[in-house]
Amino acid sequence: MSLLRLNRYLLALSLVIASFGLQAGTISHIVMVWLKPEVTEAQAREIMEATKMLGQIPGVSGLRVGKAVPSERAVVDDSFSFGITMDFTGPEMMDDYLKHPVHVEYLDKYIKGKAARILIYDF
Repeated sequence: MSLLRLNRYLLALSLVIASFGLQAGTISHIVMVWLKPEVTEAQAREIMEATKMLGQIPGVSGLRVGKAVPSERAVVDDSFSFGITMDFTGPEMMDDYLKHPVHVEYLDKYIKGKAARILIYDF
């Protein structure tokens, strides 16, 4: 198993374990973003600050955004630029969020053209 595959497996496993404390029907939405090399630190800060506006969308709870924490541990993937976590009370709320104008505007203005890669875990 490659190191990247092992890191993904361990992240997914830890998310599943963490989810046992959530109410039945709750969906956790985890987004990992790798910004393109040409995105400056100032732009990255602006993008992360703008991410907070997603918390105003109905159905979003527990929104967090933060930079990757550097680690020497082989099982930690710290290669991403920043991550976002949020919870929804059910699949309908997540579906509504994905179509919400604030989410669509955020993607168009802050993510498109600036992200080299995005990885999402929903559980």
